Amino acid sequence: LLAASTGQSRPAECVLDRAIQLHQAGDLEGAMREYQACIAAEPNRVEARSNLGAVLAKLGRYQEAIDQYQAALKVATGDLAPRLRFNLALAYYKSLRIDEAAAGFEILQRAQPADLNLALLLADCRLRTGEFQKVIDLLTPFEAAHPDQPALDYVLGMALIRNGRVA
Repeated sequence: LLAASTGQSRPAECVLDRAIQLHQAGDLEGAMREYQACIAAEPNRVEARSNLGAVLAKLGRYQEAIDQYQAALKVATGDLAPRLRFNLALAYYKSLRIDEAAAGFEILQRAQPADLNLALLLADCRLRTGEFQKVIDLLTPFEAAHPDQPALDYVLGMALIRNGRVA
């Protein structure tokens, strides 16, 4: 969740703090209504769009989540953009739009090459698209530093096997 910015007055229709409280309490429908009210009052409200995207993704409504993340990215400041890009790529991934997810994870992974979670998500995309050598090249540098990481072992192992390197 992105926190509400403070110090600025907002129209009465936009009670972002209330939306966040509902969201955190698990009332996704109520949170969705409040985030939508904020967006209706302030269409460029990045945190409302981002959080609405999170609610929609949680509800399995991935295309709507993608739409919200894309709209938020259009007006987001540089500090918020990476988080929005991650959420967008994750929504693509969960909706099985693997090529689009891979493109998003690729950009993020280049900016954060030491992030194992990003590498694993990108590697899983590459595994699903049959790009086994790319998976091997991406994950091999992590192997020594993460000897007890089952996800790393699995994805790298599957790529090696599918690439004919069974031994």
